[in-house]
Amino acid sequence: MTERGYEGVARIMDMTNGIGADSVLECVGTQESMMQAIHAARPGGYVGYVGVPHGVELNGEELFFEDVHLHGGPAPVRKYLPKLIDLAWNGKIKPGKVFDLTLPLEQVAEGYHAMDERRAIKTLLRLAAANSVSLWDMMAPCSVGTVPLRVPVVSSVTRKH
Repeated sequence: MTERGYEGVARIMDMTNGIGADSVLECVGTQESMMQAIHAARPGGYVGYVGVPHGVELNGEELFFEDVHLHGGPAPVRKYLPKLIDLAWNGKIKPGKVFDLTLPLEQVAEGYHAMDERRAIKTLLRLAAANSVSLWDMMAPCSVGTVPLRVPVVSSVTRKH
């Protein structure tokens, strides 16, 4: 659905005959998306959120009277990402209907605009290089404290003034 905020809640209420959803997944992490998820759940319903919310403040009394179960935690993406990228890259799994727009890497900004404007759910970016290199191989190992990470390798950047 494309509606956000109160319009999104109203749409869910219309779809459920005024009851609300049994379960809602909040995967954006903003104040608006969290409140939409909470208000769209039925009394006694569940709201699950993944990732780290940014700038989200919850009023305990309001949350109490919404009568929803709120559960969240980090998504362990780094654990599964290398294998999933390899499987998708080699055509062994299909990313699914979530990717509804495919663009070349050079058009990454357009992909973000399309998602922000709700013209796309998720954008799949294609690399110009054929199957010889995986995305994971293009990432360099590093760490922040004790957390191992992989970051994109950038060979050179030319800025025009």
